[in-house]
Amino acid sequence: MKINKKNQKTIQSEKTGVAKFLLLGAFVFSLSAMPFVAIATAPVVLTYNASEVTFNTAKINGEITDHGRYDTGYYNQSQIWFEYGKTVAYGSKTPSRTIVSINSFTESLTGLSNCSIYHFRAVAQNGSATAYGVDKVFTTNCQVQTKVIATSQNITKGGAYAQKTTVDEGDEVSIQVVVESTGAATAKNVSLKVILPKGIVYNNGLTIAGVSDGRNITQETISLGALEPNKSKTIIFKAKAGPALNLPTGLNTLIGTALVYTTDSANTASFSFSQQGTGTGTAVASGIQPTSVNTGIVSDLAFSVLIPLLFAFLIIFLFKSKLIGLDKVLVERKENVDNFRAHKQLKKAIKKRTD
Repeated sequence: MKINKKNQKTIQSEKTGVAKFLLLGAFVFSLSAMPFVAIATAPVVLTYNASEVTFNTAKINGEITDHGRYDTGYYNQSQIWFEYGKTVAYGSKTPSRTIVSINSFTESLTGLSNCSIYHFRAVAQNGSATAYGVDKVFTTNCQVQTKVIATSQNITKGGAYAQKTTVDEGDEVSIQVVVESTGAATAKNVSLKVILPKGIVYNNGLTIAGVSDGRNITQETISLGALEPNKSKTIIFKAKAGPALNLPTGLNTLIGTALVYTTDSANTASFSFSQQGTGTGTAVASGIQPTSVNTGIVSDLAFSVLIPLLFAFLIIFLFKSKLIGLDKVLVERKENVDNFRAHKQLKKAIKKRTD
């Protein structure tokens, strides 16, 4: 039987396909015959937040959730430790120790610097690799620390000291600021500055630790001297609620601030008053008078609405114009294609007749 070129090509293609199939089968068989080798993996270790932080000590915490594996099995223990220091370069580490099974671990750090930021991370190592937990930070307490609490009392209407006091025009109030040393060392050069909100006016009566003082604490910084640990000083002075006409209409929240600072630390505390206003504007919860804000709509209608609208219409017009132009191009192209096909069919018909 004579084999034409087409049949010969088909037979050759079938032979090639069979050869490829046999080669693939041999490759799969060789893979199945190979012994399985597992990839060794590192442990999985987590870094948790520090706890029990003081001015020179802290506890750092971690957990190991997987000891990893070696070529033919799994590890059931790892060496763990922490790296720590004032930068992400660390520079110090805790002693290495063995931990078995899935477990958490803690190390106590001592001899730290006060008022300092420390970085740390947990580290775990098996016989194959080393793993690192994420970086965490903590800040040691300052040896010199102060705390300030500011409250007020409505003398005219009566009531206890509170962080927020309701007043009306002309009410006399008492403002009390307690400054305490809460650190491990004596706070030196303690200073206090009080800022009253607009609408509350200083009205004398300043006493410091029960001793009268003729200064205006809202106009100058008052020196409180030194404060030993766990010692405090109480500062009291009087003020008066201003005219309601000077405040925007509605219920205003007027916020004042007490600032205490030393050469090593600083803290603030706020106190507030609620007062109805009858003046221009609308009341806001702020320690200052509201300011006019350009909303972009009421203040300037042209810029906020008309110009963006015109701009949008312009974009739409240009876009649609482009589409119309494209439609014309497409129509012309379709006509050219149709003419070409008709011409081609005509040539075929002429050729058939001449043949």
